[in-house]
Order: sequence, then C-alpha cells, then structure tokens
Amino acid sequence: MKDKIESIGTLWKREKLATLEWEVEFDELLLEDKDPLPGYYDHFEIPSQEKDFLPRWIFAVLRQTGPCDTDHLIDVATHIKKEKAFSFGAVPGYLTLNNEVVPCIRFQLDDYKHLAELIKSFLKHGFEFVSDRKVPAYDSLIKIIKFFDLTFVDDSIYKDNDLPDTHYIIIPKRVDWDIFEKLTISVKNNCSHKIFDAALVSAYDKSGLINMVRIYDRKQHIENIREIRNRYHSEITYLDK
Repeated sequence: MKDKIESIGTLWKREKLATLEWEVEFDELLLEDKDPLPGYYDHFEIPSQEKDFLPRWIFAVLRQTGPCDTDHLIDVATHIKKEKAFSFGAVPGYLTLNNEVVPCIRFQLDDYKHLAELIKSFLKHGFEFVSDRKVPAYDSLIKIIKFFDLTFVDDSIYKDNDLPDTHYIIIPKRVDWDIFEKLTISVKNNCSHKIFDAALVSAYDKSGLINMVRIYDRKQHIENIREIRNRYHSEITYLDK
C-alpha cells in the first residue's frame, strides 16, 4: 500500500444549508453550512465558545450560464491567493437547490470580514453568481472537488496532512451515495465507537479510482478507526453476497 496519496478527487456529503446570516448584506446568493460535520457534532451539546472553532464554510451559488469550469476556477483562486494578505480556501463544487443541481464555489474563511472582498475578486474574473434571496435551512447533497494530501498510518487507513482529526479509509469498491448513507447507519449501529462524521470520497491514481470514506473524529484513536474500517469493509463485502 502506498506511503502517500497526493491526488485531486471528489468528496460527497449531506449537510444543512441556508442563506448566510451576517451583519453585511450581499447581492450574491451565499449559503452557510448551518450544521457542519453533523455525524460528529449532532451527538454533543456544543458550548458557544467551541462553536467558534467549527469549520466556516460558505457556498457561493454560480449561474449556469457563467464560467464554472473546474480548471479555470482553481487557476483563478490560485491567482487571487497571491494577491491577498489573508488566507482562504476556494474549491469548485455542486449542491442541490430547489431540486436542481447547481455549481458553486465553497469558500473557507476564518473571518467573514474578508468575504465581500473575496466575492468582488471572483466577479472581476468573470464569475457570475445567483442573486441573493432568502433560503430557509434545508438538507443538500454536496459534491466538492479538492486536492487530497494523505499519509499511510495503517492497513487501508490514511491521515489527512492538512485537516486535523481527519482520516481516510480505503474501501474495496465504489458505492453510490444512497447505498453509502445506509452503510454508514449500519456501521454506526454495529460499532462500539459511533461518534464520527463520514463522507464519500473518490481520488485518482494511474491505476484508476481510489475509493475512500472520510472520517472526522476528534477522539481519533487508531483503534476506533480500525474498528470503523473493519465494519465498512464487512458491510461492503456483504453487498456482493
């Protein structure tokens, strides 16, 4: 098994989105992740001070008629990062809105005060955003295209070099999202360690797809990750019987 995985790929997850509520009003439709990493945080009564450390993800919805090509977006984001004094993440993706799949940019910011400047920079590069409107909280299936930098730690288990408390489990075959959700419920019901968030991942190498499950867990003991790995492998193997 490889010592490292460095590859672009896709990550699928389901999370709760709604119109961004903040002190600044925007002309663009910006959706905020209201319940990030729900498989983990739903199990806790998170104190207010700890909420400040939750991921700050914003989804800017793009018009279908404007540029939304992955290569172009990544190239523009790289260019903008060289210009700005603040750090941010910007990756292409898709989400569901009103039963329609629409393109988006997922921004990650430590401080929302830079958001208006960031949006303005993408507008200058020709990106067109859907106009702002009130969207009440709803569950959306989200697809993110991103780069993975992973290091081997155990059989079929890799650790994310950029994101703390995050591991990836290689699974024996590709499964679609609906099956993955059912598998995850069964895995949690049959594991002694149930408090983790899972997402479905595909990365690429010269042999083809690397199919994985992303596991977020602040109590990331390797014994817990091994148990989760074994259960996913067992559940997926059972699908073929």
